[in-house]
Amino acid sequence: MRVAVGLVGEQVPHQPRRVLHRLTQEAARLLGEGLSGDQVAAGLRLWTTKRVGPGLLPELVGEAMRAPSITAAGTGSGGVRTASTTDARVSAALALAERYEREDNPPPPEWEPRPRRALIAAGVA
Repeated sequence: MRVAVGLVGEQVPHQPRRVLHRLTQEAARLLGEGLSGDQVAAGLRLWTTKRVGPGLLPELVGEAMRAPSITAAGTGSGGVRTASTTDARVSAALALAERYEREDNPPPPEWEPRPRRALIAAGVA
């Protein structure tokens, strides 16, 4: 119970005493199940970002435990791989670089022989 009190005290900002007491109870139960202090602390940090009651701490600890797997999988809804923001920015930068390369170094115009009449009219032939 002492570890749970410490975790809640470290991870949760000022809350009503009843909320802190309930979070401490939930944290103690999770620690009693064999979860590590780091796992419970991650769930408590996640709890502070949501508008949920202390009774949902076990679900939030589970969510925090799944987060690395979800990130590693890189899947969006339906299992479809989604591009990361970094990937999108790199692709956009490469496309812009190609565009500037084409603008700065246009391909040489195709050489088209002039008809003989045009050359005579120009006084070249």
